[in-house]
Amino acid sequence: MAFADGAMQPNVLVVDDELEIGRFFEAFLAEEKGCRVTVANTGRDAREELQRQAFDLALLDLKLPDANGIELLREIKQVSPRCQVIIMTGFSTVKSAVEAVKLGACDYVNKPFDELEELEETLDHALAAAGRGGGRRNEIVQLAANSNIVLGVDSPMQPILEVARRIANKDITVLLSGATGTGKECVARFIHSCSRRSEKPFITVNCGAFTETLLASQLFGHEKGAFTGAAGAHRGIFELADGGTLFLDEIGEASPANQVKLLRVLETREFRRVGGELPIRVDVRVISATNVDLMEAVEKGAFRKDLFYRLDVVSLSLPPLRDRTADIEALMRHFVDKSLPPREKGSVQFSPGARAALLGYHWPGNVRELANVIAGMMALREGPQLETAVLPGKIAGGEHGRGTGDDPWQGSSPEQGLEALSHRWGEIFFQRLLSGKGGGGLGGVVETLKQLENRVAIDLIQRTLERTGGDREAAAELLRVKPRILRYYLRERGR
Repeated sequence: MAFADGAMQPNVLVVDDELEIGRFFEAFLAEEKGCRVTVANTGRDAREELQRQAFDLALLDLKLPDANGIELLREIKQVSPRCQVIIMTGFSTVKSAVEAVKLGACDYVNKPFDELEELEETLDHALAAAGRGGGRRNEIVQLAANSNIVLGVDSPMQPILEVARRIANKDITVLLSGATGTGKECVARFIHSCSRRSEKPFITVNCGAFTETLLASQLFGHEKGAFTGAAGAHRGIFELADGGTLFLDEIGEASPANQVKLLRVLETREFRRVGGELPIRVDVRVISATNVDLMEAVEKGAFRKDLFYRLDVVSLSLPPLRDRTADIEALMRHFVDKSLPPREKGSVQFSPGARAALLGYHWPGNVRELANVIAGMMALREGPQLETAVLPGKIAGGEHGRGTGDDPWQGSSPEQGLEALSHRWGEIFFQRLLSGKGGGGLGGVVETLKQLENRVAIDLIQRTLERTGGDREAAAELLRVKPRILRYYLRERGR
């Protein structure tokens, strides 16, 4: 393992204005880890040392008398990009420390150093990363794959997952934002799997899928007789997730009353069951997600400001699939192989035309839409190659499906359009039957069409939610259905 300038001994810079901290690290790193240690008590001293020599690891206090810790972090990364940086901070500046991690720090530790084993583990990881040049792409790719996150080369998701991994062992709340279908639950699972809680439960609840009373019962449980139909005591998700991680999806949909209850449990780690009197204490790490702008909701009075700041200790924004072009082809391959038996993986390929159409599409439904499209193509394929004939017209015809005549309703009445569409699909199934690739015959065709019916409905709902910014009332109005119908499709048929 080689360090700065080819040396076998790591060179460490400690920057802190507290003399005791400098002396502690000087002794500990030299005696226990065999490091060469340089201590700087001011930003000026640190800059002079950075000009004199290269460092493998820097321990940097964010609050210095003559320097801005964030600016000094940037300077360290400019003069020594391979240098691993650990931020040292008090509990009151955790948010600043996390921002530093986003800017390239490998980790952060809270002062005072009460958990020496945790501190030593953090130092060991940083020194190991320094010795291998900080390269961890293969490790991140494998960890991501374990949480069903597929990364291409130079994926824009990688730096986000790097930050997610670094904060995984910190017991702080995380807020994930991004459009519907970008993989927020997968990232939440990734954080859980990388944390010390990984052997404990990971439980998901969609705050938009329940009424106010039912959500309270789901989260906190209820006592016998708490409401009509409560025939017995029921443990809530907070109890079931004790020791593990609770993922609150669509947190912006929680009612004001439930927002108050969530704030209390985040502040005190205690809650009462619905209809109960005794407090119940739990140890749960909360990760929440939203596809709407919660700050805007706060300004409109639709979301509590104090709860928002409790949830937003760390905020990670997931990019839409159209901005993840490096990942699209890898995802295409992943979803194809996922639908094949293990022995047949890699046996089905994309035709050049189908590949180009998929790569050129704008994917308003994000990863979820891509998964559904690939599933439909696999259901309709005639051989080992996926052709443009089995692509939806909106994709085969370009970004918006215009100008190719693929839209059967273009220039026709709804009845004529439906007839043209059914004729086209009937021809595809007929050719498959003639070629002996029709699977279960007519029964198989009917089953496939049932699956496609669900996928089309879910895709339509997701596109409408994209258009309305996640507003279900507005989406229901556009789709001319009641909001409960949307909830039914998303919860029951969207599985």
